[in-house]
Amino acid sequence: MGIIRDKRKLDISYVPKKVPCREEEIEKVEMLLESGGRVVISGEIGTGKTLIAKFVAKDAIYVNCLIRRSERAVLREILSQAVHGYNEDGDLWEDLPDNISVILDEIDGIDDLRHFLYTLSRAGEIGKEIRYIAITRDLSMLKQLVNDSATWSTFAENCSIHLNKYN
Repeated sequence: MGIIRDKRKLDISYVPKKVPCREEEIEKVEMLLESGGRVVISGEIGTGKTLIAKFVAKDAIYVNCLIRRSERAVLREILSQAVHGYNEDGDLWEDLPDNISVILDEIDGIDDLRHFLYTLSRAGEIGKEIRYIAITRDLSMLKQLVNDSATWSTFAENCSIHLNKYN
């Protein structure tokens, strides 16, 4: 037997059964997600943003927006995970399932962020219920990137939580 008992726990995608020292934050994320279907988590590297999102929304589709940088790439990734054998042939927003949960990690990596967030915030107009957890390192920088008070208000107003460094 080696030094490490379970190597799976070292994998970046591993989500433990409990997240110590973040119980209050987890409770707040759960409450925000249940009440409005949207949460924006901010905090420095290593504060547990992605872990908490995956812990709370276990069945959500995960997209790293620094890898999938365009609106089209993000939507295609969501569809490839949500719809078995998805074949792109129409409007990607229309092709989304009617009810879906997504984690948008490093959301500020999306190229045309303002348009994406505007469309995301109005998905209900086309019959889509999209619950999301958006993750960013810097909420104020994200707000500057959006640069539109109406879009920001619909996207992140009263639904954000900041994670401080561990003590």
